[in-house]
Amino acid sequence: MKSIHYSTALGLLLSLTIHFSYATTTQQSAEGVSYMSGGIGLEEVAVLQANAGQFNLYLLFSEDLAGTAAVGVNIEIYNSKKQLVFTLKDTGPRINLSLPLGKYTIQAMFNGRTQSAVFNLKENRSRKVVLTWKNPYEETDETEALKDFKKALLLEKN
Repeated sequence: MKSIHYSTALGLLLSLTIHFSYATTTQQSAEGVSYMSGGIGLEEVAVLQANAGQFNLYLLFSEDLAGTAAVGVNIEIYNSKKQLVFTLKDTGPRINLSLPLGKYTIQAMFNGRTQSAVFNLKENRSRKVVLTWKNPYEETDETEALKDFKKALLLEKN
């Protein structure tokens, strides 16, 4: 019985170690771009921040106005010639990247909704790009409530 508990604990420990090391070590994309991703928990954030000087691009993904971490984001980055230079699936909320200097467009999809941003990478400067997805249900509810409120105000005036 003890050996089952030990092996289960060891398996859990190994899986956590593999996950932690994946998120906090420099990776190489299929396109040859160096990156680090993660940012779930204070330890991962600290590692990403400590290594930020090795990269020229910092991406941050959040959900709603409260800034909840957006995890599970699929991203594609294109250069000015519209060539795909970086792609990563099921990532976030933070990514450090090293790209050549130039103009880029990022397309990021989260929960079926896509956002894009254009940015430039210049010599001796790092760039931060933040994409935030608003909760469509809250936005719709607020919009409908605002419409109802305006209608009520108009009725009071008449």
